[in-house]
Parts: sequence; C-alpha cells; structure tokens
Amino acid sequence: MNQSGAIVLVTSTVLGVGAFIASLLAMPEEPQRPTPTALRPRVDGHVALLRQHLASGNHNLLIEVGRRFLEHTSDQPETLMFMAVAMEREGHARAAAAAWGRLREALEARGVTDAHGDFWQLLMLGHALSNTGERARARDVWLRAAEICARTEQSRGALRPYNVGNLYALAGETDQAFAWLDRAVQAGYDDPRWLAADPDLEEIRADPRFEALLERLSAPGEGTGGRPADGGDEP
Repeated sequence: MNQSGAIVLVTSTVLGVGAFIASLLAMPEEPQRPTPTALRPRVDGHVALLRQHLASGNHNLLIEVGRRFLEHTSDQPETLMFMAVAMEREGHARAAAAAWGRLREALEARGVTDAHGDFWQLLMLGHALSNTGERARARDVWLRAAEICARTEQSRGALRPYNVGNLYALAGETDQAFAWLDRAVQAGYDDPRWLAADPDLEEIRADPRFEALLERLSAPGEGTGGRPADGGDEP
C-alpha cells in the first residue's frame, strides 16, 4: 500500500470510530436478541482479534472492528466489554459509559443475574455493574464467580487459576489474586504481554509483586503454553 492509501485507511478508521461513538451516545433503548448459537465460532474468533488489539494498544482499531461486528449481530457482550475498555483508554468517557450500560442490558437480556450465570458471564456482569455505579454489588458478583471458577480449576491447566486470580484482583482481594496467578504460572501460563495489558489486573499492577511476576514469567523455563482463552478468560 502506498502512503496516500495508508492515509485514507487510517482516516476512514478514525472517522468510523467517531461516528460510532456518536451513535452509541444517541442510541435509543430497545430489546436485544441473544446471539444465535450458530454464531459462536465466529464470535470466538472475533473476540480473539479484539483481545489482540487490546494487548497491542490498538484501541481505535478495536473500536472500529467491534462497531462493524455489532452491525451484523445483536449486542454481543464480549464485544461491548472490550470496546468499553478501549474507549476508556482513549479518553472517550461518555461513550465508554454508554457501552457499559449496553453490556449490562445485553447480559440481563440473556438471563444473567447476580445468582445465575457461568463465571465468564459473571465477570462481565461485575464489570458492567462496577462501571454503572454499583461497585459493592460488582464485588460480590466477582467473588461468586471466583468460587465457581476455583471449583473447576484443576481440570483446565493454567486457564482456571489465571482466571480466578483475575476475579480476586477485581474484587480487591490482592493476596488471593497473587496466590492464584502464581498457581497459573506454575501450571504453565506463558503470556506476559496479555498479563501486562489485561484490564482485569489494573488494580494490582502497582504492587511490587506484579512486576516480579512479569519478570518470572519472562524468564526461560517459566510457562509451557497455558494461555487464557480469547478475551483473557474462558467460560
């Protein structure tokens, strides 16, 4: 691609993001349909792409990819969650708040409640609650999700302990979070780039133990392929 073509591509992407943010803020409320089961493989690949963009800091591209995906599906929870995080990191506070609200509505339309849902759905519900003014309720939801995840962690290698660590970090249980993340590394977790970018670990990133964990993860011989599922966590 020549230089003028690259400029056109970048410009169209930025304009698309701006238009989507404007439409998101103005969008009327309406019932959302669940994503059809037949779309699940497509959704999984899409979420993997969003995760890569977030880990690489390609926030505007992530928002644009998410916008295009939502044009052809009902409000898809993982897409809304990643877009909200990307919007926050780009300083689009109002648009991010609207996306968190849409995420909450999308989960409720799927029957997800504080007491009903798998751990991944509860993780997303906690984010939606926390970002719509219900931090205490979000903490309870995250702790319940951590308990659900911990009961099955031995069957999934490094994935489950990593996810349990995420949930405890979100809930403010720092010591528990590091204990489970240490288990994840011992079990073979080996993705330091995602560990450094994962929004679920934001609250513990300033702790000296986090930098030590990153250094340990980057050392030869640590980790043997146990990466988290697309989006950082797996149901």
